[in-house]
Parts: sequence; C-alpha cells; structure tokens
Amino acid sequence: MEYRNPKSLLTVNRLDVFLKKLYFDVIGGRRSKNAELITALYRKHISIRTGGVEPPDLHSQGHHIKKQSVLDYEQSALKLLQSMETAGFKNEYAIPIANDLLLLNGAHRLAAAISLELTRVSISRSPAAGVTWCLDWFSKNFSRNEFLFLLNEYTCFRENCAPVILWGISEDQWDPIANVLASKRLLVQRAFEIDLGANFDGFYLLVHQIYGVALKANNDIRRKAIIHGCYSKRIALLHVEPEPSLDGTPSDFFQSLSNAKAYTRGFFDHAINKDLYLTLHAPDRLDEKQHMQRLLYSPASLRFHKNFDYLDDSFREALSILLKNLKHFVHQKGWDLDQICVVGSGALGAAGVRLPNDIDIVVDSALSHASESGATYSGEIDVKLEYSLNTRTLEINADNLLGQKYCFIYDGIKFADLNIVYLYKKIRGAAIDPNDLQLMRKHRKECRSLRASRLLRDELFWLESGIRRGF
Repeated sequence: MEYRNPKSLLTVNRLDVFLKKLYFDVIGGRRSKNAELITALYRKHISIRTGGVEPPDLHSQGHHIKKQSVLDYEQSALKLLQSMETAGFKNEYAIPIANDLLLLNGAHRLAAAISLELTRVSISRSPAAGVTWCLDWFSKNFSRNEFLFLLNEYTCFRENCAPVILWGISEDQWDPIANVLASKRLLVQRAFEIDLGANFDGFYLLVHQIYGVALKANNDIRRKAIIHGCYSKRIALLHVEPEPSLDGTPSDFFQSLSNAKAYTRGFFDHAINKDLYLTLHAPDRLDEKQHMQRLLYSPASLRFHKNFDYLDDSFREALSILLKNLKHFVHQKGWDLDQICVVGSGALGAAGVRLPNDIDIVVDSALSHASESGATYSGEIDVKLEYSLNTRTLEINADNLLGQKYCFIYDGIKFADLNIVYLYKKIRGAAIDPNDLQLMRKHRKECRSLRASRLLRDELFWLESGIRRGF
C-alpha cells in the first residue's frame, strides 16, 4: 500500500477535483461565501460531463453503475463526506492513479480528503493512462465569470502556481513559448485571452498596473507600455504550476518559474530581444502573483481596461492625491486594501467621468462588525459601514461587492463597477445626483464602458425604460 498527502495529487489537470473540494466545503459547513454559486457549478459540471449518470469504474472490482442523476451525485457526496468525517479515509478504497500521478478515478474521495484537511490517503498505481479535466474544458463549458471565479479560487488555494502573461508582440510564438516553459518541468495550460481591440489607453494602463502602481510607474514601465501598445493589444494568460512529482515550497516554485522565464526569453532572443523583457511576464513572488490575480481574474476589471479613456495630467494628479490619502487612512486603521471598495463618485473619478470631491468606501463584514453602525468620517474619507443594493435581479452587499465580479482595480485599489454606481445612484440618490447620472449616461454612450453582465444589462433596461416601479 502506498500513501500520499491528498493535496499533492491536486493539479490543474484535474480542476474538477478542486470544484468538488469547494462543494464539500459548502455541504460540510466549512464555507458559506459563494455557497449558491459553488453548488450550481458543481451540479453544472456533473450534468455536462456525465448527464448525471455515473460511468463504470473499470478500476474497481464492483464496477457497476450506481448514480443515475445529479441528485444521486449530491446524496452520494454527502454520505461520503459524513463517512470520512467519522472514520477517516478507508485504506481499502485506495485512489487509483496513473504512474504520472493523474487520477484514474476517485475524484470525490480525493476532494473530500482535501476538504477535511487529511494528510494521508492510500493510492494504487496503474500503467493505464490518467484522465484529465483541464482548464480548456471549463473555459468552454462555463461562462467567463464562472470560469474566472473557479480559476481565481484555485490559484488562491494553491500557493505554488501563478498566471503568466504572453504579450501581443509575441503572438505568433505563443504556443512555442508555452511548450518551452513546459519543458522546464512545469504544467502549463492556456487559461484565456484578453483582447483590448484598438484601445491603446486601456492597454497602456493595464501594462502600467501589471508592472507597478499606475500613478507611480517609472520610465522603464512607460517604455514597455508604449512598445507593447504598438503591437497587438491581445494578451494570453497561461496557468503555470510544478509537475505533480515535484514537491517544494512556494519560494521554490517562484525560483524555478523565474529560471524558466529567463531561459524562455533567451530561447526566443532571435525573435524578440531578451534584454527588452517583452516576451512574457511572470511574477517572482507571492504578492506579485496576487496583484496579477486582482487585475486579470476580475470580469469588472477587464471591462474597465477594455473601455478606459486615459485621464489628462491635471485630473490624474488630483485623483492621485485623493487616493494617496485613502491609502494612508487605510494604513492608519490597520486595514488591508483588499477589505475596502470605493463606491460613488470615487469610482467615477477612476473611470474618468468626473473628479470626486471626496472618497466613499465600503468595508467587508469583518471590519463593519467591529465598528459602530452607520458611517464614519475622516476628512475627505467617508466609510459606509452599511451598504446594500437590492433590485429586481441583483442583491449586493459589501462582501459580494468586494468580490472579483463587481469591482475593478485602479492604482491598487478596488472600485465598484460603474454599473453598480449607476444603479445605486439611480435608486437611492437620483434627486441628489442628477448630474452624475447624466454624466454616466453620456460616458456609456461615448465609450460603452458599462458593458455589463446579463443581469446588470437587464436591470439597466428596466430602470431606463421606466417600466420598473417603486422609486
């Protein structure tokens, strides 16, 4: 009998195991955040992949079909989790794996063990070929928002993995670059692409924010942004992690990724001068990886950059002072920037609609519960401890506003998507902010910066057509 830590068997080649792990977290009471979404995605991936009918287990003596519906899968998952919580992992139900450590079966058993934080499971090896369930399947069968949610959750959970950017300047070499990276004992998969079309301003800002803080970028970053902007404004995102057989710390992984990055630049020096550092971009540390996630795995952030109109110098300078003061305020409070989101006119400033007079922020529930109810003021900073937006199709509070779906990143700070700001002002403050509503309507018509999800589009239709009543 052979034993392994179950987390060592979790790879991007079997992303379904991680989704099942999230589902076990929910039904086991260890997670409430995004519980409805996780449950829906679990059901969806089972339904699409199997139609709810369990295929025969050719790696078990009793390989007869048991589950005949998605509900059967859910009931079986709950029984499995309860059994493992009580009795631990039973060695007689070893997880069958191929020699390359890919699963042959037992995805639910592995996922439950990871969810319960077990440190050892029994495995049985086989010369048979393992089964994959990769990023490509999820990107094709899930919506963009669903896919980004799952990818972001996986990347947060697994510290020794990272996004890698392939720039438009090397577009005709994207596949060979990925292959060279993979030759350095890395698992490399194409996650998705970003196409900013002809929007040089949005692309210029995105490059600034990837390499550093937008308002403090040095001349080298400006030079890179300008060079990149002269080529295709398309970006390919790779997901990279160590091969399953390689154990190591996150720092070991980032060192190997840095070495692979340097090797790849040298390999393609004939096409792109390696000294320009334009072939690809990869994080060197965990905090750099997290910064890239916030920028690139957020649907609202991607919409923002795709439709961004660059600010003039005086506007940008005035905005930078406000944001600098906000960062100082947050630091004094002992908070993290990930725990706050700018709403109201502050978000209008980041999008270039108008310069705000002050900054309104909402905070996550952990901070608001530790503070007095209502709002607190500190000069030009207004902390709203209570925030809710309830409409026909949306129910948003501070916590889900702080998520990836409804905010974009500017200067390292989260801002509410302008659709949210528009709806909030439309419902709560039309009598107070008629000028803002007019400016945002104009902004939407000029640059379509409020290209929204279907729910947001539906809500805006009802609001603007006057069909909706009650306010």
